[in-house]
Amino acid sequence: MKRILILALGTLLFTSNYAQDEACWGETEDQKTLCREAYGIWQGDREQGSVDVAYQSWLKVKGICPPCVSEKLYTEGAKYFSAFMKKNKSDSILQQMYLDSLLHMYDARIEYFPRKKAYVQGKYGTQLFKYRPAEYEKAQTYLKPSVDSGKERSAASALQSYYYTIYKQYASALESKDSLMKVNKKIELLKEFVRISDFVDGGIVLAKKEAQKASYEKVRKNLLKIFLQVESDCESLLSLLKNNLVVEGDAETMKTAVTILTLKECTESDEYAKWVPETDDGSAKSAYSIGLILLKGEMYQESLRWIELAATRCKTEDCGEMMSYLQRAGQIANLNKETSKAKNYARQILAADPNSGDGYLILADAWSNSNCKDDFEGRGKYWVSYDYYAKAKRVDPSLAEKANRSMSSVRKGWPVKRTVFQQGVEVGSSYNCCGVSTTVRISD
Repeated sequence: MKRILILALGTLLFTSNYAQDEACWGETEDQKTLCREAYGIWQGDREQGSVDVAYQSWLKVKGICPPCVSEKLYTEGAKYFSAFMKKNKSDSILQQMYLDSLLHMYDARIEYFPRKKAYVQGKYGTQLFKYRPAEYEKAQTYLKPSVDSGKERSAASALQSYYYTIYKQYASALESKDSLMKVNKKIELLKEFVRISDFVDGGIVLAKKEAQKASYEKVRKNLLKIFLQVESDCESLLSLLKNNLVVEGDAETMKTAVTILTLKECTESDEYAKWVPETDDGSAKSAYSIGLILLKGEMYQESLRWIELAATRCKTEDCGEMMSYLQRAGQIANLNKETSKAKNYARQILAADPNSGDGYLILADAWSNSNCKDDFEGRGKYWVSYDYYAKAKRVDPSLAEKANRSMSSVRKGWPVKRTVFQQGVEVGSSYNCCGVSTTVRISD
């Protein structure tokens, strides 16, 4: 009886959510009936949670139904083969056999359900490069169109794998006698780092979960390690870029060169000083872009100057990006320990949007960095900072994880009980810390 109920439920789920063209059930009524029954059993077995059992039912569906029956045939099939690869990682031969099956799932999904072609190409290329790194050329044919299409929405693993395939080509070129190929591959490796690192930064901004954000941040570090190994001598790097990348009057090539030189800490040349302003077209967006380039090189003062210019231009242009510019300016001011500026930008943000969690985060960070003098060895600032972190997550729950980490950190800076007792102040009482009312708390 239970089996019948599972079959009925599975068929219902498929009919309501996954039914395709009638021909995708089968050519004849008998074939359609067999396909529906097999699919229903598979759906039921999937509900039971056993991969091995579900896999056997999946094989029957694959053998009976037309290949266009459901995209889940390939998404679930990929999960099965991934699980089998993980289970058999000590057996390289078996693992490679399962890899072939996994890659076949991706190819079939692209063929019959091309709606997410770029995304699936990324998964194909990533898995192929991971388990067969010698096939980096083939992996790149899948990864490049995926990254070109997905940009900052590409998976962190796809972005990393794609850049690694470029590095493999560069390493191979170094072993050849073709000097032109060596130069071209070196330039490609440098240029693509700029492009891919922008996508990685975009992925960090778009990440909805801390685990996703962490994966992009890890990729950024991994790519930077490779990038920094290439042409580390500033004079040689400048010559390489002048002769093989920069086109006079072309802002894009100069911007790429500026980014490369900034990240390599090669910013002392006359060419660098000339190229930075020449990449600016006079718009707020352009100034902001230059500010971000300098930020990547941890040139905080110069970066803040350009971001502030972007905000100034934005007022004139009515560009609609003012909040983003103010937020970035506040963050950079905090990085540069310019707490008064950071507080000023935070107040501007909060004046425009009293429920801006980012505004309160900037204010909280500024208080953590401040030199506020109080009766508790300068530790009262951490009470105020804690209050603003708490306010940030209260007005914007999506910031809770980040705020909680910061709250845990500043809590350690609170004064100890003895210090509070010596000042004749009670725990839990109100206290005016540099003009801001807060609550007395202790760390022990």
